[in-house]
Order: sequence, then structure tokens, then C-alpha cells
Amino acid sequence: MERQVKLFHVFNHSVIDDLIRIFGQENVVQFANPNIVGIKYDYSTNKLSTIMSKIPFDEVQQFILTPSTLLELVRVASVFGFRPTISLDVELDDEEEKQLLEQAVSQLKQSPDNGLNILKKELTKLEEDYNAMPNAVVFRVNNERVTIQSNGILFASDNTLNVADNVLSYH
Repeated sequence: MERQVKLFHVFNHSVIDDLIRIFGQENVVQFANPNIVGIKYDYSTNKLSTIMSKIPFDEVQQFILTPSTLLELVRVASVFGFRPTISLDVELDDEEEKQLLEQAVSQLKQSPDNGLNILKKELTKLEEDYNAMPNAVVFRVNNERVTIQSNGILFASDNTLNVADNVLSYH
């Protein structure tokens, strides 16, 4: 079952006990990177708006991923052997542009550093031509999709949450 997790940066690690008290142990996701914590949410009992109203923002802040951070996550997912894709905030009509973006991402597997430079150039061109910005990194683990969005929302199953943890923590 795919889970939705809102990610936060933790300033004070003692706040994790507070988060567990507020949201329950079953809803707090701790990552290998001790500065990242997640809160599971759904659309019935633990809504995102409820989480955001209860979060102690004096000790945590939303985990927001910049385009360069998303690119780094693409590189890391590629290094781990996954075939990541980048989701953009606009739909590209031009098939050639879509293919160029896919080719740039696939270059990462062959040569991570060179592939990352090619991908940066392609994304810069897409930004200039279409005002397109990356808004998510998507990859599959055993046919299950993992999505890490720029707004700090993670979509992963119980089976793939540890892989998402590895990618996020490597960053």
C-alpha cells in the first residue's frame, strides 16, 4: 500500500518525542539522516492540513527540495541502480524535448558526473524555453513507485520506504 509522508527538517532532535506524542509512533517516520523526519498522512483520519496545524514549527520546518537538490536525488537514485525520472511542473508538448530529458537522465547510469551535467543543461534549456521546473523525482523499486516531490511529500510503500530513506539520507 502506498503511503504519503510529509517530510520535515528537524532542528532539535528532542522534538521527535513530541511528534510521536502528537501523531503516534505509527505515523512518525524516522530516517537514517537524523535531521529528517516524516509524518504519515491520509485523507480520512490524519489529513495533511491537520498535520500542518499541529506541527511545532519552532523546532521543525518543512522539507522543501530545490531543483538542485532534486537533481542530486536523481543522481543518488541512479548510483543506487534505479532508473529515476524527473517530473516537471508543466506538461511538455514537444516529443523531442521529452526524449532529450529522458536521454539525459539515462546518461546518469553510464556516467553519473557527466550525466548530471547533461541533465542540468537540459533542465536549464527547458526552464528557459518552457518555464519548466523539476517538481519530483520518481523511480521504481521492484515495480513499486517511489516519488519524492519538491514540496516535501514522499509517496512510498512500506516495502520501499527504506529505499527512499537511503536515497534521502545519502543526499
